[in-house]
Amino acid sequence: YIGTKVGFSSLCVGDESIYNFVDDVVREISELTSGPYIHIGGDESKATPKQDYINFIGKVQSIVHKYNKVMIGWDDILDAKLHPSTSVQIWHPKFSHETTIGSQSNTFILSPANKIYLDMKYDANTRLGLDWAGFVSVETAYDWDIESIFDQHLLELQNIIGIEAPLWTETIVHRD
Repeated sequence: YIGTKVGFSSLCVGDESIYNFVDDVVREISELTSGPYIHIGGDESKATPKQDYINFIGKVQSIVHKYNKVMIGWDDILDAKLHPSTSVQIWHPKFSHETTIGSQSNTFILSPANKIYLDMKYDANTRLGLDWAGFVSVETAYDWDIESIFDQHLLELQNIIGIEAPLWTETIVHRD
C-alpha cells in the first residue's frame, strides 16, 4: 500500500508470530541505537478490536522494556495499563483524557498537530503538504501558548518532558 489513508488495517495481534516479529524489530533497533527511547506508534488502530489493541500494547511494552528501552507511543496507548516509564505523545489539540491521565503517572510529549506539524500546508496556495489539521503558517507555528491548547489537568501534572514538531515524509520531495 502506498497511499496515506489510515485506520483500515490491523496486525493479526492474536497470532503469537506477530510478537516474534515485533521482538526482532525492537531488538535490532535497540542494537542500532544508543538512545533510551523507542517510539512504537500505536495510533490509527481503528480496525483492531479495543481489547486486542490493549493486549497488544501491553505485550509490545514488555518487549521494549526487555531491551532496556523506554517506550513512547501516541496517546491512543492510554487505553492500556502503562508502565510508569512509558511516555505518551499527544497530538490532538484540546486533548482531554482526564480519567486515564489521573490514574497513571506517565510522562508526556506534546505535539499539537494544528500548531507544529511540519507537513501541514502554510495556506491554501501551498503546493506541498497536507491540510487535515488545518493550515500551519510560520506565525501559527511560532505564536502559540501551551495553556490555550492543552487541558489544564494535563498541564497541572507537571510531567511534560517536551514538545516535538513531527515531520511525516509522504509529501517530501527530493532532488536527484
